[in-house]
Amino acid sequence: KHLLHIFITVVCIAVVAGCADNSRLRDDIDRAGRLADTCPDSAIALLDSLSPAINQADKATRMRYDLMLIKSRDKAYIEHRNDSMIAPVVEYFIGHSDPDLTPLALYYAGRVYSDLGDAPRALDYYQQALDAIPDSHDNLMLRYLIHGQMSDIYTFQHIYDKSLSCNRQALETTIKMNDSIRIGRIMEHIAIDFRNLNIYDSAAVWFNKAIEWVEPIGNQSLTTDIKAQFAALYLDEGYLELADSILKPILSDFHSLLNQYATHSIAINLYIAKKELPKALPHIYW
Repeated sequence: KHLLHIFITVVCIAVVAGCADNSRLRDDIDRAGRLADTCPDSAIALLDSLSPAINQADKATRMRYDLMLIKSRDKAYIEHRNDSMIAPVVEYFIGHSDPDLTPLALYYAGRVYSDLGDAPRALDYYQQALDAIPDSHDNLMLRYLIHGQMSDIYTFQHIYDKSLSCNRQALETTIKMNDSIRIGRIMEHIAIDFRNLNIYDSAAVWFNKAIEWVEPIGNQSLTTDIKAQFAALYLDEGYLELADSILKPILSDFHSLLNQYATHSIAINLYIAKKELPKALPHIYW
């Protein structure tokens, strides 16, 4: 009996210690997941340092680790090459529903299949993620990201009406988030959707809305980008002088456009259309 009591005591201590280890490990994994939003390379390094302990962890902790590693790599713009890691993660979190991690797993399944070029499957996972997200303010960012990813897929597939629908929902979400920069960006995307649908009047309305919204914020890069896209609208319609009048103030400081690839491209198209090739050349060289 004495030996039995000792055995039971040792087992209980081991179980408690194992639970404590898993709990500490999950805290570190969650810390890496939060870090991935701003410093994904650091998050990957932290997760790599936890890798030896993961082999001894329980399944719930291992699945959590894999999900945060997928997130960190995605945030670091590391392309997903296969679904070998996300598939068991999604299966686990669908079977063990978690209000925070299940929608996140479904979202990253969408990201993986987007990278793999499987648009129907990506859209299906994004929709499942939307259905799984609890209706709370804390989840607005994930909703915004999902609508944005779905809009991108529809745009690449030239299904502009559905892209527009996704961007309208994204706009509602950014307004709830009170995120001024993202509101301006989504207004621009809505205008571009209307342009792609050849509904030019509505496109012009939304470009003006976007400009009126972002100019007081003082974000020069975003303002420049929206104005350049507005000029592209007039270029599409054949109103070359209107397009030029919008681009001219932007192009007055050429060196401020070093990262504005779209603006340079629009300038090239405009000056070629106007047969002003010397003006197009600096942008072509860039």
